[in-house]
Amino acid sequence: MTSPWKTLGVTFNASETEIRQAYLSLARRCHPDKNPNDPKATKTFQELQDAYEVLRNGHFLDRGSSDTTPETQETTPKRMPTFVCRPQVTVNLSINRSSMSYSGPPDSNAKFYSVFQKLFREISFWEMKCKQNTSKLPPPSFGRSSTPLKDVKTFYKYWAEFSTKMYVRPKGKHNWQHREQFNIEVRSLVNFLLKQDERLNQK
Repeated sequence: MTSPWKTLGVTFNASETEIRQAYLSLARRCHPDKNPNDPKATKTFQELQDAYEVLRNGHFLDRGSSDTTPETQETTPKRMPTFVCRPQVTVNLSINRSSMSYSGPPDSNAKFYSVFQKLFREISFWEMKCKQNTSKLPPPSFGRSSTPLKDVKTFYKYWAEFSTKMYVRPKGKHNWQHREQFNIEVRSLVNFLLKQDERLNQK
């Protein structure tokens, strides 16, 4: 499934302004009223709207944006953050997303790089065990504070377009058809990390 970034034609670290401008430009061009002879116009327009809502609801915003508040600058809203993945493994994406919680030594057990390295390692482990996953290569690791910039960028490129092969459902529900919701939550977390990751400032 196409990621919301690809649908809007923006990079995964695009600012809120860039995302809005891309959406408005494409929406004007692809509106069904302007394309009455295109049978796919309505579907295309809906995909644009859905992608824009996903990015906005995930609060993929610049810290300097006038649309942000202190709360939305520091946290990402939790919609359905805890999922059950077969074989009955709980993956909790409601991990604290406040940047203020990760000050101090970055590689200590409860700090930024250790916490998120452990989370993505867990997702990767079950992803690789999934029978529907035919890839023999494990997903890129989040790494540590000393991870080279090249590897950091590889991590973000892969996970920004993540699409799970696992059967997943929100905790407390019994319908397993929630893969895209899980994908959206993972991508939302990745975008939060992009805003916090000091490794991306390496020259």
